[in-house]
Amino acid sequence: MHTIDQTLYEKYGIPQHMWDGLNMWFDYHREPGGFLQSVLKNDLINAALHGDTINRACLHNYVLFLVNEAPEPSYGSAEKYLAWINASK
Repeated sequence: MHTIDQTLYEKYGIPQHMWDGLNMWFDYHREPGGFLQSVLKNDLINAALHGDTINRACLHNYVLFLVNEAPEPSYGSAEKYLAWINASK
């Protein structure tokens, strides 16, 4: 498991309503909603299109959080995204 302490989410300004989706992704490799899928795939155009107002304003925060705190194989491209899902099977 790759449990992320909530204080890291707070440190990087990740909105609280997104913590469960991120935890399910890191801990259980479960696919999140469209916005987080786009962020994790490094598809920031679709992230901007699918995010709510709060999340669109926090795109930079997500990038900093992923680069500094997330397990490297869990984000960065569509291929890494699929590999992370398949790693749980």
